[in-house]
Amino acid sequence: DLHSFPTRRSSDLGVNVPAMGGVAKAQVAYRDMDNKDNVDFKRVIAALGYDYALSKRTAVYAMTGWSQEKVENGTTEAKPNGYEFTTGIVHRF
Repeated sequence: DLHSFPTRRSSDLGVNVPAMGGVAKAQVAYRDMDNKDNVDFKRVIAALGYDYALSKRTAVYAMTGWSQEKVENGTTEAKPNGYEFTTGIVHRF
């Protein structure tokens, strides 16, 4: 619940670039939140992707991403992270 984090700061930067007949995409993001119970939450995200149109209505895509989080409550700290890779096809009717 974002309402339990009254102090929030975030930044996002993304870019789409035509490349090899499709669109290459990149994004980085940062979020820093603090709540009234002295819980500090930080997240960093980086992602890359590529879309390629096969026709006017059909496209294929691939994306990969990484995230790192840090959660502190004054006595304990956790630093989960994750990776993702996704591919797919989109057809618009």
